[in-house]
Amino acid sequence: MFMEKSRLIKIRKNLGLSCKEIADSLCIEEYSYRRRENGKTKISNQEWKKLASILSVPFETIFEAERVSIDNSKNTIPEISSNHYYSIPKEMVDNQQEYINILKIEIDSLKKENLQLKEKLLAEKEKKYYI
Repeated sequence: MFMEKSRLIKIRKNLGLSCKEIADSLCIEEYSYRRRENGKTKISNQEWKKLASILSVPFETIFEAERVSIDNSKNTIPEISSNHYYSIPKEMVDNQQEYINILKIEIDSLKKENLQLKEKLLAEKEKKYYI
């Protein structure tokens, strides 16, 4: 079971958009969209990007990673073994990798901005020193 998408719901409502309007923009049925918002159906990365575009917000503003709990009661490995193996869906790994890539880009951007600001500050200090 996935989790309700509270950020997505809040932004949609703040913009005064109905589930029907969003569903139409995604070319899906309203009930299908509601299932995504309520966490009953996974939202694909492609749909997250479309939603960000429809709502005119950055991807990071609405994106909420799927939270999935692992049920250890179905573990078939004997109790004496300390090794536990779990199968992680490829979509989850891809989703996490995409999010990591977005964060790396943001970090690089912030590093560049920080460097520019340091250089500007240094130039201003040198300017005052020579005056």
